[in-house]
Amino acid sequence: MLFQMDKYDLKSDAFGGDGVLEVLEYQGKKSSLSKKTFNNVYVKNIPAHCEDDDLGELFKEFGEIQSAAIMRDADGNSRGFGFVCFSDPGAAEKAITSVLRADPLGDEGEGQQKEARHVNGIKLADLYVREAKKKS
Repeated sequence: MLFQMDKYDLKSDAFGGDGVLEVLEYQGKKSSLSKKTFNNVYVKNIPAHCEDDDLGELFKEFGEIQSAAIMRDADGNSRGFGFVCFSDPGAAEKAITSVLRADPLGDEGEGQQKEARHVNGIKLADLYVREAKKKS
């Protein structure tokens, strides 16, 4: 007697009875190898008066910072963007997700008790923060 299984594999009970469909909890994809990590984030919309130390101070709440640098032109003027390099990749991801969830207008929603983070007049919510891509 041939049995053709559709989508599910049935276990037969120990007494030769009908098969039993066992539903397990979804475990999610186990593709941790394909998940790339990064620790360097790209930051833009940085005001001209901002210094490297201000940028580092603004992001230190997410984790230990290896370096923070604002890109400058030949005259030393800010180009409006920079990079923050975290020691831990988890801190870099946390920084990005926190800024993405922040309200750029600074409006306080219900239950929002934490004041918007700012240093030297620079609000974290006003910045664009993403993973820094390597030059190709």
